[in-house]
Amino acid sequence: MHPCVILTTPPRFEAAAVAAYRLYSPNKAFGLTGVRGAYLITPRADQHLANLAPSWVIGRDAVALLESATELRARLWLERGCPS
Repeated sequence: MHPCVILTTPPRFEAAAVAAYRLYSPNKAFGLTGVRGAYLITPRADQHLANLAPSWVIGRDAVALLESATELRARLWLERGCPS
């Protein structure tokens, strides 16, 4: 979940999120609006999407963003910038 999201999320929202397809594109949170990259978290294995994945080509800048955005150091940096 995005670090700026209030942690007191209603239980019904959390229950719905477990069954949802969630697309994350962290570029704007890190101030990199020109970088296009995202990742998808699925509630279960989806062979159809896995078969399509090779056609989703992204640049090395987006790969670097996505790899970095999930690191603890980057998440802590982002969290420090969130309003309290």
